[in-house]
Amino acid sequence: MIDIQFDGQKKNESVVGVYRISPLHYIKSIIVLMILILLPILITIFGGIKSYTTLLFVICLAIFFTNLFRTWYLWHNNLFIITNVRVIALTQEGFFDRKLRESYLESICLVTASIKGFLHTTFDFGKVLVQTEAEMWLEDIEKPYEAKDAIFNAIRDFKKNGNETKLNLVDDD
Repeated sequence: MIDIQFDGQKKNESVVGVYRISPLHYIKSIIVLMILILLPILITIFGGIKSYTTLLFVICLAIFFTNLFRTWYLWHNNLFIITNVRVIALTQEGFFDRKLRESYLESICLVTASIKGFLHTTFDFGKVLVQTEAEMWLEDIEKPYEAKDAIFNAIRDFKKNGNETKLNLVDDD
């Protein structure tokens, strides 16, 4: 068990695993960040220092730090949490666009993990599918096979405990 607390956590619910989206999911943003740093330097080297060079450098730096913060914010707030009772996917797609999906362990009928491609295989990130009545795709999750195994182990423990955990999850509100 992992000693992590989160909003909406039920009484007697404990975290089994926490997974994030791989930083390489944001490769386009990372490339843009590198271009924003290199652009004023290259213009200065090949074009010399002009009156607009300082302004261009300041604008590129402002865009760089804004994009850097946005990329970090999206990465930091994309979480895949496995507890002893449910699977929770918190997806942050923009500053003001957040999705929360969850499935209780007893309703999960299929969990698959896949890694496809050179970059994904090299850096061990891929897709995890959690299927209940609906499908919950988790894209570019770090260590997808470990996440799949953590879900299976949580389901096994849940069934082994005779579903007693779920009965104790009533909110005290």
